[in-house]
Amino acid sequence: MATVDADQVLRPLLARSDLGPEDSRRVISAALDRVEGRIPTSDAELVLRPLLQRMDLGPEDRARVISAALDRVEGRRDVPDAEQVLRPLLARSDLDPEDSRRVVSTALDWLDHQVTTPHAVWVLRPLLTRRHLTPQEDRRSLSIALTWLEHHPKAAGAVFVLRPLLSRDELDPEDSRRVLSRAFAWLQVYDTGRARFVLKPLLSRGDLGPATDRALSTAFTWLNRYATAAGATFVLGPLLIRRDLRPAERERAVATAFTWLDRHLTTDDAAFVLGPLLSRDDLGPADTAKAVSLALDWLDRHLAAKSVRYVLRSLLPRNDLGPQGAGRVAAAALTWFCEHATATDTELLLRALLARVDSHPDGGEPPAVTPRAQPRVVPPRPQPAAPVPRPVPGERIRHRP
Repeated sequence: MATVDADQVLRPLLARSDLGPEDSRRVISAALDRVEGRIPTSDAELVLRPLLQRMDLGPEDRARVISAALDRVEGRRDVPDAEQVLRPLLARSDLDPEDSRRVVSTALDWLDHQVTTPHAVWVLRPLLTRRHLTPQEDRRSLSIALTWLEHHPKAAGAVFVLRPLLSRDELDPEDSRRVLSRAFAWLQVYDTGRARFVLKPLLSRGDLGPATDRALSTAFTWLNRYATAAGATFVLGPLLIRRDLRPAERERAVATAFTWLDRHLTTDDAAFVLGPLLSRDDLGPADTAKAVSLALDWLDRHLAAKSVRYVLRSLLPRNDLGPQGAGRVAAAALTWFCEHATATDTELLLRALLARVDSHPDGGEPPAVTPRAQPRVVPPRPQPAAPVPRPVPGERIRHRP
């Protein structure tokens, strides 16, 4: 079989997850022969990329693949196709410290040379979400990302840069201003369902300052079109958690949440609206009773969902459930703990459960919980020194991402 034909066959074989151990070993061995140069290949990236995406390689094979990949991309700053290798390399979480340092350094050098090109986004995306960068690497990646956004402010792929940048807590005021400016400019063009991926981290920020009104206005405008879509959880969740909503904004957000729940309460994702809704302490009695009732009914049917903890986190601390409701929540929590003992927030939920059970063995009402058990919320917005202009209505250019 010709080399190019063999490469074309190996690529889909490497992507399969249903091969037996022996067949898998043979495919990996054939791929390694090509990427390490023992068998000539017309396009090693064709095989190397799917090989790098496999997370089931043994220690020896993994070391060989990573070594071959690094040999392939180091010093190739002017080769656009290097992103085909850099992207899966950066996505790996099992690199040893030395290999990780080499991969990140190579990616940054490549990006310095390719920062004005559209395809640089595919390396920026895994780099910006990579953990354990040094402060110098982190700062350099931020600078490159902002430069790329300046050259491609209206690119559909900018969502992959804006989302991790907006999720950063450590932006200084000037960097925050630049990121917010780019985010609003992009949202004016891409006011589609996909905008939720930028609106979510935008609304989750506590440092919006004078940009708060514009962020909220943009979110509500988006909800006018997508309030009942399944993906509206991305916007409703962080919107409901904010503590700087004006009364009219709060009423609108709560009403939209109930409308969404009327249609999607049977889904696992309803937890991402129920949890934030229940975290609010300014709901009226009727809305509170309705939210608690919906949450208890949801728990009865969705105990196997991974998202259960978002509802338990808001229900367990409450002192207004009544004996029957408290018993249902405690039973649901115990069932969930048995299945998810290693979840990241188990300790927090267990403390809330024990506070309820230990203090009230007769089923009486528990005391209000400590602040530690409360969900993280966005603090009230500061009052601006001068009126903050709302976004100017005008024509929006709509492109399909």
